[in-house]
Amino acid sequence: MNMKLSQHAEVRCQQRGIHLSDLEIAVLFGKETPRGYFITKKGRRDAEQSLKHLQKQISRMEGKLVAIKDDTITTVFHATSSQQKQLLKR
Repeated sequence: MNMKLSQHAEVRCQQRGIHLSDLEIAVLFGKETPRGYFITKKGRRDAEQSLKHLQKQISRMEGKLVAIKDDTITTVFHATSSQQKQLLKR
């Protein structure tokens, strides 16, 4: 999140148990209003549905390599166990 946090907002977050990551969630998933972002029940349900879909996508991509060179995706493949080990070596 690129927004600045005022000293007042920082104090209020501390008093109310709201974390910086919570603010990012509000901006990502909240409904924009004239005063800022507000998470409604429907917004929460929509966000939860989106996250479930994202979890499925992440699971489907486990073990896959998306090869990139010069900002271009050059190939994609399912890496074998030995390829995974080789890719993760430092």
